[in-house]
Amino acid sequence: MATTFKYSAKDMSGKTVKGTVKAASQDEALADLKRRRLTPVDIKASGGLLGGRGGGGKRKATRSSCKKGEVEVFTRQLSTMLGAGIPMLEALEILADQAESPGFTFCLSRVVEDIRSGADLSRALGEHPRVFSDIYVNMIKAGEVSGQIDVILTRLADYLEAAAHLRSEIKSAMTYPVVSLFLVIGIAGFLMIGIVPSFKEVFASLDVKLPWLTVQTMDTAFFMRDYWYMMIGAAVGAYFAFNMWTKTPRGQFLWDAIKLRLPVFGKLMRKVALSRFSRTFATLVKSGVPILGAME
Repeated sequence: MATTFKYSAKDMSGKTVKGTVKAASQDEALADLKRRRLTPVDIKASGGLLGGRGGGGKRKATRSSCKKGEVEVFTRQLSTMLGAGIPMLEALEILADQAESPGFTFCLSRVVEDIRSGADLSRALGEHPRVFSDIYVNMIKAGEVSGQIDVILTRLADYLEAAAHLRSEIKSAMTYPVVSLFLVIGIAGFLMIGIVPSFKEVFASLDVKLPWLTVQTMDTAFFMRDYWYMMIGAAVGAYFAFNMWTKTPRGQFLWDAIKLRLPVFGKLMRKVALSRFSRTFATLVKSGVPILGAME
């Protein structure tokens, strides 16, 4: 016996379309909508909501946040579920229940509420800039306009996974030099504080005039040994002051300029920046975002 389903969907132009369809099951109703080239957002039968699962039992959080890699997994799963014909609201609720972090569960729950209230997916995601970047939201918006939200999500998942892989490769490449640098600093500090001062009596017994460089090295070693707490305090203060300076527009610009001119790392940073720009720009334009909007 056929059942009447009320649906809300997106057409090829990204507009919201509402109507009814008769089918023997929800799967048949969804298949009918896909044949009409409609992307289902919500679907209801006479007995109530089939595309939703309610809001009970969800974990709560005070603000939107997510764990590392959670957005990439969410994007890939949402793309797969929409491609399989699952309504958007049902897919989002399933993913909200499966989210690992309470903050991301809260974020997706708010997205579901906004979509139920009539908001587009891009607008609902845009309310959480700490989780979904401008690039993410603009690509979703382009998918809504073109009516190919599942295709755009697949492309977006590929982009996010490639970016995460690049970050992982960079961290792996930087680990050895950074660890080596800290080892050198630690060994040098140990020598200056624990070993060099012990040569004072040896040099004094020689009764000769020491070279200027040796005298300066000895004075530095004794200063480090006697005032080590001041040096630690100065280093911590300089670290926080540097962080505050780099957060200002001019400080950030100057620090970026300095990093790009470093002997070895500068060339690597330029290549990484160019790679990110090219991949991001190509993904945005291919997804239908205007060139000017992509550049901005």
